[in-house]
Amino acid sequence: IGICFGWYGLNTWIPTLLKKKEVHLCLDKSDAENCLYQSALVVALAAAPGNALALAIVDSVGRNKVLPASLLLSTLSALGASWVGTPGLVGLMFCLFNGLSV
Repeated sequence: IGICFGWYGLNTWIPTLLKKKEVHLCLDKSDAENCLYQSALVVALAAAPGNALALAIVDSVGRNKVLPASLLLSTLSALGASWVGTPGLVGLMFCLFNGLSV
């Protein structure tokens, strides 16, 4: 329950953090409000490659190794989002968080 609450809690908070850190992961940066939602969409779509990779390796490696590795790497990427200074790296860290938290 705690893992789901933490993941969903952070994912609902990501648009606020993107706005606070002035992250713009969109093509047209002139429309700030729509750019925020487009940036959140990019971060959300980053989960697809991580899910595909987990699907491919969970049978060979085992779920007991994939889950702790996923938790560790996603935790490090979430912490990295708070430590990096540039908006582009913050966006990358949130993309990594969503891609690694499978």
